[in-house]
Amino acid sequence: MNETEKAEKVVRTFEDELEELKGRTSILEKQQQEVSYAARTGDKQAKVKLDKINAEISANSNEIKIVMSALVEAKSRLGTAEQVEARAADQAKAIKIQELQLAFVERLELIDEACKDIAKCTSENKILLSEMHRLGVTAPSHDSVRINSVLAIKTTNERRTFKWLAEQWGASIGNRIASRLPAKEDA
Repeated sequence: MNETEKAEKVVRTFEDELEELKGRTSILEKQQQEVSYAARTGDKQAKVKLDKINAEISANSNEIKIVMSALVEAKSRLGTAEQVEARAADQAKAIKIQELQLAFVERLELIDEACKDIAKCTSENKILLSEMHRLGVTAPSHDSVRINSVLAIKTTNERRTFKWLAEQWGASIGNRIASRLPAKEDA
């Protein structure tokens, strides 16, 4: 049982005790009303009974005040316990967020490095493609490379990845120049 649960139990106990005292006082006040007339008109037994009821009402009133004071303090301690518990839960969340933050930043740094590599390779490929165009290869066009590269970056479609583009365009370019290459000698 944690501190909040203990404090809640104490509050409930005092609330139950207070209700019980108030209920008993209500019963005594009804009895007081019933006996008062007889006691005030000379009935000695009623007077003794009334004195006893009045003493119990007085004792109950004092007990109610004491329990109410204890209840105020119990609720204050409950509030403190809840604040401590909330602070601990918030700290646990902050620790988890810190772990996630470290992983998130690490991934961003990896993406940054990958983007630098992509930018470098893209620039180099632009030059290589221009050189192939100068030598007579017409496909893929610069626009086709740009559009498909953007799609490869944006899509989660596994078919349109840079590896897939490399295989497709590599085969296409290879087919276009195959007849122009010297025959391979069989070993």
